[in-house]
Amino acid sequence: MPADDKVLGRRRLFVLAGAAAAIPACSGSGSPLGGPYGGTGNDIPPPTGGSMGGSSGGSSGGGGSGGQSSSSSGGMTGSSSGTTGSSSGSSGGSSGSSSGGSSGSSSGSSSGGGSGSSSGGMPACTTGANTVSVPFSQYPALMNSGGSAQIQPSAYSDPVCGQNNIIVVHTSAGTYAALSSSCTHACCIVSFNGSSLHCPCHGATFDVTTGKCTNGRAGQSLQVLQTCADANGVYVTL
Repeated sequence: MPADDKVLGRRRLFVLAGAAAAIPACSGSGSPLGGPYGGTGNDIPPPTGGSMGGSSGGSSGGGGSGGQSSSSSGGMTGSSSGTTGSSSGSSGGSSGSSSGGSSGSSSGSSSGGGSGSSSGGMPACTTGANTVSVPFSQYPALMNSGGSAQIQPSAYSDPVCGQNNIIVVHTSAGTYAALSSSCTHACCIVSFNGSSLHCPCHGATFDVTTGKCTNGRAGQSLQVLQTCADANGVYVTL
């Protein structure tokens, strides 16, 4: 071979060697000829749990903290952290609702209904030496509107007949009346008929609030006594 041809051949070898060194291998991750699955250099998809799995793990995490970190880390890491994010979120919500609801309902029920039941919604009555107690436990009819009770306190004497008969009437809701129950005509004991006080002897009737005679022979009114009522009963001042 001529000398010139040998020199030319050597130059071609140097050129080819330099080109091979300048172009990176096709199988490397930085190859400009990378495959469709993230530049791996071939058409073989990555194993399950790789970068594709990471994005699916993030979506299953419900948008929590696990879902965001899964796209940068591996698929297995994204899936597990996504589950952790959703479970911690649900546990936090349940604990918040249970603690808030239980504390709110317990405090509301204890502070709401207790004071009302203790006083019965009525102020307590003041009593004295000339006060007669008529408790609901002994006279349950007085708890209902229209109910009445006859009492005979030894410390009382009506100004007409000198008897100690008193009738107590529940005239309307929370309102009571107490009067001498001795008819001022013949001192018979009157009773409440639902609208007025009636004498069984001669048919006289009296107004349950004022004690005035509304019909019959009685010429004087029945004595009206002061009353007070609370959750325990009625109190009559003699």
